[in-house]
Amino acid sequence: MSAITVYCCGSGNTREDSKWLVPTLWARDVRINNKLILDGPGTTHKLGKTSLEKAKNGHQIKLRERSGAGKKQYEITGAPAKGNTSYAATWIGSHLNKEQCLISQVNLIGFSRGGATTIQIAHMLSWFLKNKDIDLNIFTFDPVPGGSNFDKSGFGKKSAGGFHLLSTCVSNYQTIPMLNIKKYLVKVLVKKDKSFPCTIPMALSKKTNYKIIPLPGHHGDACRATPGPGLQANTSTIGHFLAQKFLEEHGVQFSKKGPTEKDALEAYARIRMLYMPGGEHTVSRNREFVSTILKKRMMNLPVNVDERDFYVNDHHYELMKNANLCQRLTDTRVHNTVAHLPAYPRTQKALSAWLNART
Repeated sequence: MSAITVYCCGSGNTREDSKWLVPTLWARDVRINNKLILDGPGTTHKLGKTSLEKAKNGHQIKLRERSGAGKKQYEITGAPAKGNTSYAATWIGSHLNKEQCLISQVNLIGFSRGGATTIQIAHMLSWFLKNKDIDLNIFTFDPVPGGSNFDKSGFGKKSAGGFHLLSTCVSNYQTIPMLNIKKYLVKVLVKKDKSFPCTIPMALSKKTNYKIIPLPGHHGDACRATPGPGLQANTSTIGHFLAQKFLEEHGVQFSKKGPTEKDALEAYARIRMLYMPGGEHTVSRNREFVSTILKKRMMNLPVNVDERDFYVNDHHYELMKNANLCQRLTDTRVHNTVAHLPAYPRTQKALSAWLNART
């Protein structure tokens, strides 16, 4: 199985931003000729040689001219997002049009406005992939269409398909929407400012394997390669695990291993202990959160109602199930749960605290 992958940075981010996960994964992707990275909207990166294009073409391949934006508009509003979209679609098409093409997977991954870019790239490829036996796979972190450049960036109502819809050519779509528990972001949501909250596109095809994995935290917490302490450290572990696993399942090879299932499970336990005490999904250590946001994004879990409030989301449940730790949380004698728990110290501590809170 051969794959090509496009990595889309968020606003103001470039491939040199090693603190972010998208450029970090691009740097660790060992397939030199089968990867492309797009600097985020609003960047004014110097021209330079890449592993894919000749130096004369430049770092962004004259995206300002392609987007039709003026210099100041290009630098401030992030207008080249539309140029990024067109260029990525053209680059993918050029690979698929080669004689004896062996590519069976096209992967797109992006954060913030880069995530919205992946949705638009899929729309531009829909006609091209219509009758081809090729899977288009998308992974996004908090995809945000944008504010000041909403229409100019190609994500408005006049765009190819709209950021609120997922192209029928998408085979797999996985997204991590952040619940934005930071105080100033809650204020943005309360004011109903539609420029910031991430978009959850609706799948147009029943064949699309669609998965939403909501996480508590601030915009970008799950997409950090060098996270800070507390919540960010744990959500970034989960985000890294999910993104790298998703790409590896679709033909990408990396030079460095990412977090394991155990790492992700223990990160969920830490989140459970610090930010969801007593089974209250709407409470953090610092302040109450808008409960409706989480309720709308939580998936229905196939477990006993009394046990459902232990899990952060359905992915947490899935990992617990894989580790044989969730047969009956309220009865730790079932299926050797006690024997398994010592290998997961944080999970054991979180489960004990949850059980004690229930008694």
